[in-house]
Amino acid sequence: MSLLQLLQQIPDPRVQRTRRHELIDLLAIAMCATVAGADNWIETVEFAQAHQAWLQRFLRLPCGIASHDTFARVFRRLDPQALEQVLQQWLKGMSASASGHVAIDGKSVRSAHRKGKGAHHSLHLVSAWASEQRLLLGQRKVDGKSNEITAIPELLKLLDIGGCTITIDAMGCQKAIAKQIADQGAHYVLSLKGNQRHMFNVCKKHFESAEADKGQ
Repeated sequence: MSLLQLLQQIPDPRVQRTRRHELIDLLAIAMCATVAGADNWIETVEFAQAHQAWLQRFLRLPCGIASHDTFARVFRRLDPQALEQVLQQWLKGMSASASGHVAIDGKSVRSAHRKGKGAHHSLHLVSAWASEQRLLLGQRKVDGKSNEITAIPELLKLLDIGGCTITIDAMGCQKAIAKQIADQGAHYVLSLKGNQRHMFNVCKKHFESAEADKGQ
């Protein structure tokens, strides 16, 4: 199913008589604007107005572009779980065609924290990126770098990675993660550093021995 078809499954929280703009139009515009870099409803409306002719190729827009207040009201009342389920279903369908290299990586989102009163930690995400398709397959929010170890297996469960080669930094160099990747039919390349001290020292000695033999 296409993304538009899946978005139509999301229930409209508004009373029928108060609807001037179709929910599918609001959802599609919000998603396109977000991909284009909009991070608030005013920017979303500005994007839609600038690209209205293009949007009308696949949206009805019977009453034109909604105001930023309309977007805010509708999304405040929208069921977030319903939206998340639809997006995960779409991503799962997209990831079914993923092949080649899939990079698992954790990043802290810039400008995602406040200072002073009411401060909170930066938003940290673990993401799966299909390099050949240039597609974000999925992501999981984590409390911090140390919790990537528990977030990575949860993210992998969402993905169809059979036949792919998964790369992860040193934080993901864990026996359980390697086993899960293999169990899901994929290959892995894991970065090895000092957090796995014994394995690191064994590998270091192996390469030092190989270099010594080469010099003889």
